[in-house]
Amino acid sequence: MFSSSSASQPKAVLCDECADKARENEKERELLAVLKARWESDWYDPSGDLHKAVCPKRYRNFNSDLFKGNQAKINEALKWQFGSKGLVLHGHTGQGKTWAAFLIAKREHFKGRKVMVVNGNRLRELAAIAGESNVRYNQELSRIIRAELLVLNDPFKVKLTDKVEEALWEIVDERYEEERPIITTMNGVAKNIEPLLSPDRGKALFRRLREENHAIHFPNPETKR
Repeated sequence: MFSSSSASQPKAVLCDECADKARENEKERELLAVLKARWESDWYDPSGDLHKAVCPKRYRNFNSDLFKGNQAKINEALKWQFGSKGLVLHGHTGQGKTWAAFLIAKREHFKGRKVMVVNGNRLRELAAIAGESNVRYNQELSRIIRAELLVLNDPFKVKLTDKVEEALWEIVDERYEEERPIITTMNGVAKNIEPLLSPDRGKALFRRLREENHAIHFPNPETKR
Protein backbone atom coordinates (compact mmCIF):
# COMPACT_ATOMS: atom_id res chain seq x y z
CA MET A 1 0.00 0.00 0.00
CA PHE A 2 1.40 3.37 -1.00
CA SER A 3 1.65 6.17 1.51
CA SER A 4 -0.15 9.40 0.77
CA SER A 5 3.19 11.17 0.32
CA SER A 6 4.30 8.80 -2.44
CA ALA A 7 1.01 8.80 -4.32
CA SER A 8 1.17 10.50 -7.68
CA GLN A 9 -0.18 13.99 -7.60
CA PRO A 10 -2.75 15.05 -10.20
CA LYS A 11 -1.44 17.49 -12.77
CA ALA A 12 -2.85 20.96 -12.72
CA VAL A 13 -5.17 21.60 -15.64
CA LEU A 14 -5.07 25.09 -17.11
CA CYS A 15 -8.14 26.73 -18.48
CA ASP A 16 -8.08 27.53 -22.20
CA GLU A 17 -7.36 31.22 -21.56
CA CYS A 18 -4.50 30.43 -19.16
CA ALA A 19 -3.06 27.85 -21.58
CA ASP A 20 -3.13 30.39 -24.43
CA LYS A 21 -1.42 32.94 -22.19
CA ALA A 22 1.26 30.43 -21.22
CA ARG A 23 1.94 29.66 -24.89
CA GLU A 24 2.17 33.39 -25.69
CA ASN A 25 4.63 33.92 -22.84
CA GLU A 26 6.76 31.02 -24.08
CA LYS A 27 6.80 32.45 -27.62
CA GLU A 28 7.84 35.85 -26.25
CA ARG A 29 10.70 34.24 -24.28
CA GLU A 30 11.85 32.36 -27.39
CA LEU A 31 11.73 35.53 -29.52
CA LEU A 32 13.63 37.50 -26.88
CA ALA A 33 16.33 34.81 -26.82
CA VAL A 34 16.67 35.01 -30.63
CA LEU A 35 16.82 38.82 -30.61
CA LYS A 36 19.40 38.80 -27.80
CA ALA A 37 21.57 36.31 -29.69
CA ARG A 38 21.41 38.38 -32.87
CA TRP A 39 22.24 41.54 -30.95
CA GLU A 40 25.24 40.11 -29.09
CA SER A 41 26.66 37.17 -31.04
CA ASP A 42 27.14 35.72 -34.51
CA TRP A 43 23.98 34.09 -35.87
CA TYR A 44 22.73 32.10 -38.82
CA ASP A 45 19.81 33.09 -41.02
CA PRO A 46 17.35 30.46 -42.38
CA SER A 47 19.58 29.90 -45.42
CA GLY A 48 22.49 28.98 -43.16
CA ASP A 49 24.55 32.11 -43.83
CA LEU A 50 26.55 33.38 -40.88
CA HIS A 51 26.11 37.03 -39.89
CA LYS A 52 27.94 39.20 -37.42
CA ALA A 53 26.26 40.41 -34.24
CA VAL A 54 24.23 43.57 -34.79
CA CYS A 55 26.00 45.44 -32.00
CA PRO A 56 29.76 45.52 -31.33
CA LYS A 57 30.70 44.50 -27.79
CA ARG A 58 31.80 48.02 -26.84
CA TYR A 59 28.33 49.46 -27.37
CA ARG A 60 26.14 46.84 -25.71
CA ASN A 61 25.95 48.24 -22.20
CA PHE A 62 25.62 51.98 -21.76
CA ASN A 63 26.40 53.35 -18.29
CA SER A 64 25.24 56.94 -17.93
CA ASP A 65 27.11 57.25 -14.62
CA LEU A 66 30.43 56.60 -16.36
CA PHE A 67 29.68 58.40 -19.62
CA LYS A 68 31.66 61.65 -19.97
CA GLY A 69 30.11 62.86 -23.23
CA ASN A 70 27.03 64.90 -24.01
CA GLN A 71 24.10 63.12 -22.33
CA ALA A 72 21.69 65.92 -23.30
CA LYS A 73 22.36 65.31 -27.00
CA ILE A 74 21.89 61.57 -26.56
CA ASN A 75 18.54 62.24 -24.90
CA GLU A 76 17.58 64.47 -27.82
CA ALA A 77 18.46 61.71 -30.29
CA LEU A 78 16.44 59.15 -28.31
CA LYS A 79 13.28 61.17 -28.95
CA TRP A 80 13.44 59.95 -32.54
CA GLN A 81 10.56 57.68 -33.45
CA PHE A 82 10.65 55.11 -36.24
CA GLY A 83 9.50 56.54 -39.55
CA SER A 84 10.67 57.45 -43.03
CA LYS A 85 13.02 60.20 -41.82
CA GLY A 86 16.20 59.30 -39.98
CA LEU A 87 18.94 61.14 -38.10
CA VAL A 88 22.35 62.59 -38.86
CA LEU A 89 24.43 62.73 -35.67
CA HIS A 90 27.50 64.84 -36.37
CA GLY A 91 30.14 66.82 -34.55
CA HIS A 92 32.93 66.38 -32.03
CA THR A 93 34.40 62.97 -31.30
CA GLY A 94 33.72 61.29 -27.96
CA GLN A 95 30.47 63.10 -27.25
CA GLY A 96 28.08 60.19 -27.73
CA LYS A 97 27.07 60.07 -31.40
CA THR A 98 27.73 56.34 -31.73
CA TRP A 99 26.22 55.58 -28.33
CA ALA A 100 23.06 57.41 -29.35
CA ALA A 101 22.88 55.48 -32.62
CA PHE A 102 23.25 52.10 -30.92
CA LEU A 103 20.79 52.95 -28.14
CA ILE A 104 18.20 53.73 -30.81
CA ALA A 105 19.17 50.60 -32.75
CA LYS A 106 18.81 48.48 -29.61
CA ARG A 107 15.38 49.90 -28.86
CA GLU A 108 14.13 49.18 -32.38
CA HIS A 109 15.84 45.78 -32.60
CA PHE A 110 14.09 44.53 -29.48
CA LYS A 111 10.80 45.75 -30.88
CA GLY A 112 11.38 43.15 -33.58
CA ARG A 113 12.52 45.44 -36.40
CA LYS A 114 15.27 44.29 -38.73
CA VAL A 115 18.26 46.50 -37.91
CA MET A 116 21.58 46.51 -39.73
CA VAL A 117 24.81 48.36 -38.95
CA VAL A 118 27.34 49.35 -41.62
CA ASN A 119 30.62 51.16 -40.97
CA GLY A 120 33.48 52.16 -43.22
CA ASN A 121 35.13 48.75 -42.95
CA ARG A 122 31.92 47.04 -44.03
CA LEU A 123 31.78 49.32 -47.07
CA ARG A 124 35.33 48.24 -47.96
CA GLU A 125 34.26 44.60 -47.65
CA LEU A 126 31.37 45.27 -50.03
CA ALA A 127 33.74 46.91 -52.49
CA ALA A 128 35.99 43.83 -52.37
CA ILE A 129 33.00 41.51 -52.89
CA ALA A 130 32.00 43.55 -55.95
CA GLY A 131 35.32 42.67 -57.55
CA GLU A 132 34.79 38.95 -56.89
CA SER A 133 31.10 38.27 -57.50
CA ASN A 134 28.35 40.56 -58.73
CA VAL A 135 25.73 38.09 -57.51
CA ARG A 136 27.01 38.05 -53.93
CA TYR A 137 27.56 41.82 -53.98
CA ASN A 138 23.96 42.41 -55.03
CA GLN A 139 22.72 40.00 -52.35
CA GLU A 140 24.68 41.74 -49.61
CA LEU A 141 23.64 45.16 -50.87
CA SER A 142 20.00 44.11 -50.97
CA ARG A 143 20.10 42.99 -47.33
CA ILE A 144 21.37 46.41 -46.28
CA ILE A 145 18.92 48.32 -48.45
CA ARG A 146 15.91 46.27 -47.30
CA ALA A 147 16.62 46.46 -43.55
CA GLU A 148 13.93 48.36 -41.68
CA LEU A 149 16.53 50.52 -39.94
CA LEU A 150 20.13 51.10 -41.02
CA VAL A 151 22.87 52.58 -38.86
CA LEU A 152 25.68 54.11 -40.96
CA ASN A 153 28.40 54.45 -38.36
CA ASP A 154 31.23 56.77 -39.44
CA PRO A 155 31.13 55.69 -43.10
CA PHE A 156 33.55 58.45 -44.13
CA LYS A 157 36.45 57.31 -41.95
CA VAL A 158 37.85 54.93 -44.58
CA LYS A 159 39.49 55.85 -47.85
CA LEU A 160 36.65 56.57 -50.26
CA THR A 161 37.73 54.64 -53.32
CA ASP A 162 35.37 54.66 -56.28
CA LYS A 163 33.97 51.23 -55.35
CA VAL A 164 33.47 52.19 -51.69
CA GLU A 165 31.77 55.41 -52.71
CA GLU A 166 29.60 53.57 -55.22
CA ALA A 167 28.40 51.11 -52.55
CA LEU A 168 27.63 53.97 -50.15
CA TRP A 169 25.74 55.86 -52.86
CA GLU A 170 23.65 52.83 -53.83
CA ILE A 171 22.68 52.23 -50.19
CA VAL A 172 21.70 55.82 -49.45
CA ASP A 173 19.96 56.40 -52.78
CA GLU A 174 17.91 53.20 -52.72
CA ARG A 175 16.84 53.73 -49.11
CA TYR A 176 16.00 57.35 -49.92
CA GLU A 177 13.70 56.22 -52.74
CA GLU A 178 12.06 53.54 -50.59
CA GLU A 179 11.72 55.92 -47.59
CA ARG A 180 13.62 53.60 -45.24
CA PRO A 181 15.32 55.45 -42.35
CA ILE A 182 19.06 55.76 -41.77
CA ILE A 183 20.83 56.80 -38.56
CA THR A 184 24.14 58.29 -39.72
CA THR A 185 27.05 59.25 -37.48
CA MET A 186 30.02 61.29 -38.63
CA ASN A 187 32.72 63.52 -37.22
CA GLY A 188 32.69 67.05 -38.59
CA VAL A 189 30.08 68.47 -40.94
CA ALA A 190 29.03 67.92 -44.54
CA LYS A 191 30.95 70.89 -45.93
CA ASN A 192 34.21 69.27 -44.79
CA ILE A 193 33.34 65.78 -46.02
CA GLU A 194 31.54 66.46 -49.28
CA PRO A 195 34.74 67.57 -51.13
CA LEU A 196 36.20 64.13 -50.42
CA LEU A 197 33.60 62.52 -52.69
CA SER A 198 33.35 62.67 -56.45
CA PRO A 199 31.33 65.70 -57.64
CA ASP A 200 28.59 63.66 -59.32
CA ARG A 201 27.83 61.66 -56.16
CA GLY A 202 28.92 63.92 -53.30
CA LYS A 203 26.36 66.69 -53.67
CA ALA A 204 23.49 64.30 -54.37
CA LEU A 205 24.39 62.05 -51.44
CA PHE A 206 24.49 64.87 -48.93
CA ARG A 207 21.31 66.37 -50.35
CA ARG A 208 19.55 63.09 -49.61
CA LEU A 209 20.99 62.98 -46.11
CA ARG A 210 19.88 66.55 -45.46
CA GLU A 211 16.39 66.12 -46.92
CA GLU A 212 15.51 62.85 -45.24
CA ASN A 213 17.08 63.29 -41.82
CA HIS A 214 16.94 65.44 -38.73
CA ALA A 215 20.45 66.65 -37.84
CA ILE A 216 21.74 66.80 -34.27
CA HIS A 217 25.08 68.47 -33.60
CA PHE A 218 27.30 67.09 -30.83
CA PRO A 219 29.55 70.10 -30.09
CA ASN A 220 33.12 70.34 -28.89
CA PRO A 221 32.82 70.28 -25.05
CA GLU A 222 35.09 73.30 -24.88
CA THR A 223 32.85 75.45 -27.08
CA LYS A 224 29.44 74.10 -25.98
CA ARG A 225 27.93 75.29 -29.25
